[in-house]
Amino acid sequence: MDRAGRGWDIPGGHLEPGESAAEAAARELYEETGLRLPAAALSAFAWQRIELLEPPPAGYRYPSLAYMAMFRAVLPGPGAPTEPPAGSESTRAAWLPRAEIERVCPDHTWLDLL
Repeated sequence: MDRAGRGWDIPGGHLEPGESAAEAAARELYEETGLRLPAAALSAFAWQRIELLEPPPAGYRYPSLAYMAMFRAVLPGPGAPTEPPAGSESTRAAWLPRAEIERVCPDHTWLDLL
């Protein structure tokens, strides 16, 4: 999905109270792309430890130690076109071939996991 001023990226976000990581991933997927998948259709495949080694910058609202979990879903093929719902932080969503993902997301840390 494409975010105004930030370019193309994968959907992501944070847990809401009482939400499992898979439920958060399914919710964020819908909120940012319009694609609805049940949490049970997602499987965790990677995680990343994020630890601040110095005092946080002003306005930093996350803990000094956090983890980012990454999920995937196996689909039989590209799905139908999707569109982020009204009010989304995303401006558009699309199914992209690998070469295009590498072109528009060259510096993203998750690209190696693709």
